[in-house]
Order: sequence, then C-alpha cells, then structure tokens
Amino acid sequence: MRSFLILALFIGSLKIANAMNLPAGELVQIGQKIYQNECASKPENLMHWNANESFASMGIGHFIWFSEVTNQTDLRFEEQFPELVRFISQHQTLPAGLNWLTGSAPWNSKQAFLQFKHNADSSQLKQWLIKTQSLQAQFIWSRFLKRLTRLKSQNDLKKPEVSEILHQMLRNPKTRFALVDYVNFKGWGDNLKERYQNQGWGLLQVLEKVALVRGKPDRPVNFQQLELLELFVHSAKQVLDNRIKNAPSSKNEEAWRSGWHARVNRYL
Repeated sequence: MRSFLILALFIGSLKIANAMNLPAGELVQIGQKIYQNECASKPENLMHWNANESFASMGIGHFIWFSEVTNQTDLRFEEQFPELVRFISQHQTLPAGLNWLTGSAPWNSKQAFLQFKHNADSSQLKQWLIKTQSLQAQFIWSRFLKRLTRLKSQNDLKKPEVSEILHQMLRNPKTRFALVDYVNFKGWGDNLKERYQNQGWGLLQVLEKVALVRGKPDRPVNFQQLELLELFVHSAKQVLDNRIKNAPSSKNEEAWRSGWHARVNRYL
C-alpha cells in the first residue's frame, strides 16, 4: 500500500480546498477499529446474520448483502457489499471460486446461511475477507469521501453550523474516526428510505443535534476537540434512542441499545 492516499476533496464551505492526505497508518487504524467494533476482531464474525434481520452482514464493516428473501422493512437499508466486491475487483482479480459474489446473497434464510458458514465450502470466502481487510478499509474511507462530495453538490449540507462542525471534526484523527465509523455504522441520514416514523438516525441527524448546543458559526461555543467529541457521543446516543423508540416492534431494537451506546462511547 502506498505510504499515503492522496484524496482530492473539494467541498466548498467545509473549507478543505486542497487534497486531503490520509496517512496509511491512520487508514490501517480505521480498519482495525471498525473490525473491532463490528466483528470483535474475530475472523469468524466476518460473515454474520443478526437476529431479527433478513440479510447477511459481511466483512470488517459488516456490509449489508441482500438476498431474494430480504423483507421490505430491511430493504430500506443501504446495501454495501456488492459495491465492496466491485471496489476490490478494481484492485485485484476476484478468485475464480468466488465469482458468485457478484450476484445477490444465495441464502434463503438465516439457517441456510449458518449451515454454509459452518461448512468447509465457506473457507475460501472467509480467507478472502481476511486477506482483503486493507482494501475494505480503503473502501470505507473512499465511500465516505465520495458521499460527502455528493452531499455538498446536492446542497444537503446547507446548514452552515452542520458544515462547520463536520469540518472541525475532519481535522483531527480521533474525531475523524468518529465520523467515519458512525457513517459505516448507521449511514449519513440522507437516504429518505432509512426512516422510522419519518425520522432518520444517520450522521447528519447527529450533527444537527451537536449544532443546537454548539451555536451559530458566527457565535459558536468554543469547544475543544474532546468536548466536541463528548457532545457528539451524547448526541449520537439521543439519535439512536430515538430510532429504537420509532422502530417497528417486530425489530426488537431495544435489545441493541446497550451495544450501540457502548460503541459510540469508544469514540472517547
């Protein structure tokens, strides 16, 4: 891997006018931390199927992979695994025995998935997911920047106070990780399908709550980075709690509250 990735990002009011350089060491750390958050850093968790969900979650970021039986409630979420497969295929040839990864997930139930996972035939997929972890981390960061650029071009970052907070958090590795991990965890919040009771739970919703406390760009409360991170964590918990409150009872999202809170607490 190159010593650093030069990622040109022109996002106007976010005041990042020059190319954004991300050291390779930081990219590795992002991948390792997300692997810890999603998979507890265990290879056996690189292929997973959560309770009360009708899709598989693959790789270090537990990228969603829909099958033909994924229900309408879950189809509101963004599918990322096929996009990851295409991204990795641009950097290295997909092993011949894994050409089936270019289609929909082949399992018609969680039980079928678990049978596959504990079968020797799954070893090639597991090894591929282990060996491509650095590319998966690169995909997470690249996808974050592309979406950020698109949001700016579509004027979805029209609130200057939100743009200012986002800019401030992007300048520091610790707060930058909180942004990237939360997006991988719960999305940007701009997808109108990802709503319960017409309310989102993504990064934009969290930043809007932070902005209410921080103040206007011309009269901001002068938070230090740690204080801003603490406010971000507090706001994220509020947004996640609101999602749990609005979720369909069949999803039983209350069961995830302590784990979700623990995850954002680790940003500190």
